[in-house]
Amino acid sequence: MAISTSHGRSTAIPIPCLIFASFVMWGITLLVIRGIESASFVNACVMVAKILGIVVFVAFAAMSFNAGIFTADFWGNVYNNLVESGQAGADAVALGTMPEQVIGCFVIIMWAFIGIEGATVLSSRARDKKHVATATIFGLLILLVAYVCMALLPYGVMPFQDVAAMSYPAATYVFEQIVPGFGGGFLSVVIIFAILGSWLSFTILPVETAQEMAEDKLLPAYWGKLNKYKSPYIGLIIVGICTQVVVVTLIVSEDAYNFAFSMCTVAIVFTWALAAAYNLKYSIEKKTVSQVVIAAVAVLFFVVGTILNGWDLLMLTCVGYLPGFVLYYLARKQQGKELSKGEIVTIVIFAIIAAAALSLVGIGTITI
Repeated sequence: MAISTSHGRSTAIPIPCLIFASFVMWGITLLVIRGIESASFVNACVMVAKILGIVVFVAFAAMSFNAGIFTADFWGNVYNNLVESGQAGADAVALGTMPEQVIGCFVIIMWAFIGIEGATVLSSRARDKKHVATATIFGLLILLVAYVCMALLPYGVMPFQDVAAMSYPAATYVFEQIVPGFGGGFLSVVIIFAILGSWLSFTILPVETAQEMAEDKLLPAYWGKLNKYKSPYIGLIIVGICTQVVVVTLIVSEDAYNFAFSMCTVAIVFTWALAAAYNLKYSIEKKTVSQVVIAAVAVLFFVVGTILNGWDLLMLTCVGYLPGFVLYYLARKQQGKELSKGEIVTIVIFAIIAAAALSLVGIGTITI
């Protein structure tokens, strides 16, 4: 069950878009192969342009904000609630039941904060480790403010029904309404920069993680092999191939965008849950009460979030872990070590779930 936010508007990715996306992906991969530091500089420039674009949109939306429009849709009445739930009215927009709406918001919030761990992942390259915590906190606060403003301000500019019925990306249509002839085009350019910046970031992060795992003997040594630009080029190529496979699967997806962000969310939140569980274990061993409470809340939040995202997506995620288990086995073999019984049991469980997921996809019980 991929959580839908598009009310049926999103479809599979057309072939020309797939080809273009593939060219962009490999172009970014080659950029990072030329050096992570240079790619990080490009990413920083893109980030500045992206933030300026968001600031401009928020400023104009705030100046155009109409409290009457916002409160009319905020408070509503019995009939409006029926209309908004798709149960009445000629212009009804079906949003689903209240639990479905809550789950949808829950999942999208987690999706919006994916990448907040970026400063920690790249901490080994920081000149001062103190900057890592500062960057994470400021990044979280900036993202939170931007997300709240971008999510709420449009409902004070246009009626709820108009915003809900818009195609992706809705913000461009809202800004065009605010600044006719300029807003839509301007924000479209900003969104393109934002996508390229995010793509670049999420090319750097997994490879940086894989390089550190290779150094810790969790992946075969060649994953961490560096070229003359001090970039783990083999890992980048492998990550590029894996990304290409995922992109190709979007051709057959019934709802490509929602499937992609739902899968990404459950995959990353699953790893966050494991990290929080380890933090809980470590805090209990060190008898740090405050950290035990924080870790316990984090574990509960991530477990609930993973479950709410859908059992089918959780099962499909297990398919992606199988190649990782193979690589882990090869890394252990390089060190002359065998898998433990617990590791073997874990791999078997994941393999069974993955096989079940693929079978359910085959018979149509799980749709992508």
